[in-house]
Amino acid sequence: MKIGILTYHRSHNYGALLQAVALRHVLAEMGHEAFFIDYWPEYHKDIYRVVSRQALRGLSLPTKLRRITSTLLRYRYDGPRRKRFFEFIRQYIEPHCRPMHERMDLVVCGSDQIWRKQSRLGGHFNPVYFGEDIPAAKCFASYAASMGIIDINEADRADLRRWLSKFSDVSVRESDLAEALREAGVENVRQVVDPTLLLDADGWRRLMPVDEGRPERRYALFYDLMPDSFDLTAIRRFCAARGLELKIMPGVIRNLSYPKEYLTACGPLEMLRLIANADLVFTSSFHGLVFSIIFNRPFMTAFAKNAGRAASLLQATALQERLLTPMANQLPDCADINFPAVNARLEALRSASFDFLKTTLDHTRATLAQTAALEGDAGH
Repeated sequence: MKIGILTYHRSHNYGALLQAVALRHVLAEMGHEAFFIDYWPEYHKDIYRVVSRQALRGLSLPTKLRRITSTLLRYRYDGPRRKRFFEFIRQYIEPHCRPMHERMDLVVCGSDQIWRKQSRLGGHFNPVYFGEDIPAAKCFASYAASMGIIDINEADRADLRRWLSKFSDVSVRESDLAEALREAGVENVRQVVDPTLLLDADGWRRLMPVDEGRPERRYALFYDLMPDSFDLTAIRRFCAARGLELKIMPGVIRNLSYPKEYLTACGPLEMLRLIANADLVFTSSFHGLVFSIIFNRPFMTAFAKNAGRAASLLQATALQERLLTPMANQLPDCADINFPAVNARLEALRSASFDFLKTTLDHTRATLAQTAALEGDAGH
């Protein structure tokens, strides 16, 4: 079958790109012609321009000049990072992109927060990410779609029921979204794992050169995405006591100056390598947590806010004690993780998610066969 994936496939976000690559790879391995629907609206493009036009609107001239100056100064660090993202997109995304008018047997919406309300659309949903305005598609389903912060009113519920009524199968990433959709009247909603978790460590190593350039010194990685989640002084003290070099990877370039220990030019492949080869990972990123588990790296995680999806995954893998209180000034001793047990639990979650995909594909085949039969009868 020809399967178009509708997701954030050009985002300069580690998790967004890696989940997109993972889902397409899995569907291709299942024997299908899977590709990305190359929908990237103007408001998304603007976010990743060096200077965002939207961000400057409504500002006074002095404020605009300060904003532009700050952006250009930050480009010292942001420029090399952008280059790595563009290189990754050219290698792993663009060869598999097709236009929206391409004929498709199935559109799979997801994963990532494609069902979130878009601030640049006046705080409304984008109907395209619910399969609207894709006339060349025959069937629709979602895989691990997310809404981020759930804020829906009665009018939103009506839209969701209408948009998702044409979906043969609906799956989401978070349990709270599954419950919200059920309350809105959407039936048969399933919760599945993020696409990155559909591949185990060996699968990622076959897909990408994760083990190239292994470092000689033992190190801890601090994947610093969400501010006010970790006390950096406590991390430095913890690493020094254990003889670990500390490497810090900011998830977003925010500052105008960084010390040398900060790795500011990392793309998605470099992020994977840093996690896969670390002795210990500190992460305030959900996908940093995900890949620490996949590559069986000891880790600690903390989130200043919105810790729900991380807590859900940690509970499912019996790793709740790895979720720390934000800004803790004393870090616990890093006891060994029983990764064989964790891997067994993760394999069960992975298997259930593959079952959902197989069921979705079976439903699509049945619908296509029924449509072909009806068209055949009409031709006689």
